[in-house]
Amino acid sequence: MPNLKHPTSPVRRGSEPFVRPAEPGDENLLAYRLRQEDQDECWALGVQPDKALIDSVAMSTSCFSIIRDERDVIGMFGCSPSALQDDNLSIGNVWLLGSPGIQDIRYTFLRQCRHWADVLHTDYQVLWNWADARNTVHVKWLKWLGFRIIQTAKVGVNGEEFHQFLRIKE
Repeated sequence: MPNLKHPTSPVRRGSEPFVRPAEPGDENLLAYRLRQEDQDECWALGVQPDKALIDSVAMSTSCFSIIRDERDVIGMFGCSPSALQDDNLSIGNVWLLGSPGIQDIRYTFLRQCRHWADVLHTDYQVLWNWADARNTVHVKWLKWLGFRIIQTAKVGVNGEEFHQFLRIKE
């Protein structure tokens, strides 16, 4: 995911993965190849993983696809307006779902993901959501991105613990 001059104009170097605005159908290319950890999180929330992705894309005001090899969508992320809107704050539900291919580009991904968190902050002062506490790698990554865990609660359908996380625009 090379640096972008503008969030909607991808720059690509050779066969490196890159990020571009999501296109219709990207979610269908990814939906049935989601990482097991992402599937487990969706099921714990009582949502079919493919439906969670399709609904997330549909509700998002900003939505991007992580691409490898032209049409190989290996991840998608975005942000949708939160039901927790406040008159003084714009609050967005941030999300990311990926395939096992994310692991193949982990170093490129890590170098660029703070930039993309900042891009999502363009429309929202506060980014937040819930993360499955069992996915310790995901939680560690969120903290590295500057998100704070503000509470832990049993919100899963079978009592699974989730961390509520947020990041405030500086």
